[in-house]
Amino acid sequence: MKGLFLFPPNWCCSHPYMSIPCLIPFTRKHDLKVIDLNIAYNDFIKSDYYLNYSYCKIQKKLQGHKEYVKYDMIYEFLKNESRQFDKIINNIDDFLQIDNYVFCGKYIEELKGFIEVANDTKSDYYRVKTIDELLQAINDNENNHYLHFYDYYFKDIDIRNQSVAIISLAGTQQLLSSMTLVAYLKKRNPYIKIVIGGNAFTKITNRINDNWKKIVGKLVDYISLYEGEYSLVEILDCIEHGFINQKITNAIYIYNDEIIVDKSDDRIVDIEHIVEPTFENYNLQAYYAPTVILPYYVTRGCYWKKCTFCDHDFGYSDCFRIKSIDKIVADIQSYVEKYNVEYIHFVDEAIPPGYLDRISDKFIELDLGLKWFTCIKASSQFTIDLCRKMKKAGCQFVSIGVESCSQDVLDIMNKGITIKDIRITLHNMKKANIWAHCFMINNFEGETNDNRWETFFEINKNKSVFTSIGMGNFTLSRNAKIAETILIDGIEEVSEFSNDLIYASESALDKEHANQLCHYYRDISFTSEFLSKIIFEREHLAIFMANIQGFTNSDFLKREYLNKVKYNKRFVLMKELEGKLYVYSLLNKNEYVLPKSLKPILDLFEGDLSEFIKNHMVQTIANKDDLVYFLLEELFA
Repeated sequence: MKGLFLFPPNWCCSHPYMSIPCLIPFTRKHDLKVIDLNIAYNDFIKSDYYLNYSYCKIQKKLQGHKEYVKYDMIYEFLKNESRQFDKIINNIDDFLQIDNYVFCGKYIEELKGFIEVANDTKSDYYRVKTIDELLQAINDNENNHYLHFYDYYFKDIDIRNQSVAIISLAGTQQLLSSMTLVAYLKKRNPYIKIVIGGNAFTKITNRINDNWKKIVGKLVDYISLYEGEYSLVEILDCIEHGFINQKITNAIYIYNDEIIVDKSDDRIVDIEHIVEPTFENYNLQAYYAPTVILPYYVTRGCYWKKCTFCDHDFGYSDCFRIKSIDKIVADIQSYVEKYNVEYIHFVDEAIPPGYLDRISDKFIELDLGLKWFTCIKASSQFTIDLCRKMKKAGCQFVSIGVESCSQDVLDIMNKGITIKDIRITLHNMKKANIWAHCFMINNFEGETNDNRWETFFEINKNKSVFTSIGMGNFTLSRNAKIAETILIDGIEEVSEFSNDLIYASESALDKEHANQLCHYYRDISFTSEFLSKIIFEREHLAIFMANIQGFTNSDFLKREYLNKVKYNKRFVLMKELEGKLYVYSLLNKNEYVLPKSLKPILDLFEGDLSEFIKNHMVQTIANKDDLVYFLLEELFA
């Protein structure tokens, strides 16, 4: 059976997402063309064709507006520097130059902002919350830019000759792009069968009602639930043999005009004996990285799975599984032989420390030369010997769900860790030169101001070992264990496509102060600030860690940034128009309108104030103090 296996836009671009490569070995009897539309979309929006199209839309919207000239400069920047972006992102030597990397990040920021202005993608229109809003959005030819992309991309692909299209989502942020794709394919071929899947749907099976008939049976034929290896095969067999009325397990579909949500298949995918994920259908050089990064999983599910706030393991058949060391090594060696991979992203919820010990032993013994990164749960088992062994085996950074540094809050969360576990893990990772990124939760149910101060003092006392911090405000999900202890009846959901609730505990900080606290921790050190503001694909951190000594040192990193970026005029756009000089900073996002006569003065400034002041042109300026203030406190602030 001929068909398409599609990953939709609006996800990260550093490596392929894991879902389709895991499912390919189960669908080999069918002739399925694998397409990563996410990476194709990101290339499309920076093409001359689409930049010109977007620029025309912005011109019409902003004609006569004060920001018109700013977007004129941004358009020229995006169009002229597209090839430079590609050159840097694909060449390791260029990539590792801090100013080059910052340049690429600013290019992506401006590109996304440019597209948002052209298409109003920041409006509520693009944050659809109901099925009716979604149906309206996916057919809006004027404002839905995904339709423009699909028209461009599929112009040379015969959709009428396809029997099935399978679409795999990584998260709800891909919902609009996915359902737009569904509507587009159905319009081009009304007979094509659409199968869509992803954990986002498994999490909301309790919310599927008759209103979903507007989607299921009309646009989408089947929604695959849970891990997919079994249900997808069953769905494809039904489509291939025309078994329209056959019941299917672990799927959502229409049967006798009723919407069926079947969760009856309790078979567990045996991850020990299945073929390793397959990437032979991917152009691995197309991703935004100068070397090949591939995802791999050691486990499915979470070995702890008791955290009261979490529902991450909801779609894993409620069964934790772990591969043997021999299986892991064989799969990784296959990666190296087939794809010349250099970096492995272990995408597990958390790999147990004892298993990381054994994996590290094997990697060192076989001298694989790989670099890798993963998620862990803080534990006193992360001794200095283990951390140093992990580093020797190629570990570059770990992400840790610290959540809080108050023991009372950790106990409410049922994290199964102590403050001592956190300290030992972070201090030993620091000594071993492994970057430790710490996830934190603010406003958790039952957290008091005293608890917040406990976290504040603990982090500030040990800030050097918290290499980076990402704090978010607590979101209550109906699937989370703590929801059983909270009266949630009547609380509104975030959307029809989510089980997250619009909820705040009685002791929660208000939104303004909560956001201030999150920003404080994010910027607590230059390493933390660098990760949150400069690293635009987190996987890139591993490449820097593997190639630049001292990267976990805030002073070193800040010095590198200031020396190579702060006064670098490649981050300043200028345009002369009607006797004025328009200036836009890519670093601080501010626009300035200056006298045209100041351009040669600005061209002179390289950051050395003493040399700048001595210049004869500067000497002729009456208000030198104002000029210096502008340069230091505004333009290059």
